Amino acid sequence: MGQQKQNAGEQIQRLRSLWGLSQSQLAEAIGTSADYISDIEGERKPLSLRSAWKFCTYFGVGLDELYFGREWKEAPDSVAEPESPYHTDHPVSSKDSLWEILETCTEEECEICEKILRQTLDVLRQSSNAPIVSKSDEYPDDDSRYKE
Repeated sequence: MGQQKQNAGEQIQRLRSLWGLSQSQLAEAIGTSADYISDIEGERKPLSLRSAWKFCTYFGVGLDELYFGREWKEAPDSVAEPESPYHTDHPVSSKDSLWEILETCTEEECEICEKILRQTLDVLRQSSNAPIVSKSDEYPDDDSRYKE
């Protein structure tokens, strides 16, 4: 297969186009700015691992596919609104995933995660319509400096 290697920015642009999304729509879906997406696609800013994970989970591709490419499946005719902007169809249980994450954390990080998780559960239990992922700047991620 003589496919030319593309960078992650080109792959993101290709996926975004296949799915019929503007930079603004994709930015809103993963919680960043359209300027950051433009900079990633144009190779003006580095792609952080956290952002790469967000793109991968949104589009349902692996990191290897994002960085090294493959023939993409066509986007579906209609895309169902995900329950979370970071939806995934992995067969691994959520509890197992949480344990895997926590096993890599320091004690201090575990304490912070516990507080965030308890607060999130309180909100979810109070309102069934509460968003899964907050768009507040209270817990900014590593690419928050690129938000508008």
